[in-house]
Amino acid sequence: MSVKVTQEDVQRALDELAVLEQVIPDLQARVTALSASILDHERALQLIDFLTSNPGEHKVLLSIGGGSLLETEIGFKGRLKVGIGQNVVLDAPVERCRQIISERKSLLERNRGQLAQLLSSYTERAELLRRFLLSVQQAIASRGAAREGSGGAGGT
Repeated sequence: MSVKVTQEDVQRALDELAVLEQVIPDLQARVTALSASILDHERALQLIDFLTSNPGEHKVLLSIGGGSLLETEIGFKGRLKVGIGQNVVLDAPVERCRQIISERKSLLERNRGQLAQLLSSYTERAELLRRFLLSVQQAIASRGAAREGSGGAGGT
């Protein structure tokens, strides 16, 4: 059984593959960024647990950007400040801050899951397109070799 593949079919496959090859790295970067943010939220929750179970002053290294660290002491007084977006900081009891961070982490995890699923489907589609284009290329090459073989045998 032979299947007729048109030039338009091949061009559509090439165009779609070109788009996917641009989108896939961007999605991979987004999944990686979300994973890093989720890890930051997990660390924040761990720090809250540590501070609430170990009251008093604690020496810490505080990142001030550019790879620079500042040694400082922090103390926990029963309330925390948490960023809620657009440079707005909320001063709230520990459990409210924990709830905000946990909800944000859950949202990030859902978004990462959706993007990972989309990335997987795009990657699968790109692989199917590559296989299709390879089979077309192989069919053209074998047809050309068959023509050369039949033309070469009749000419000698």
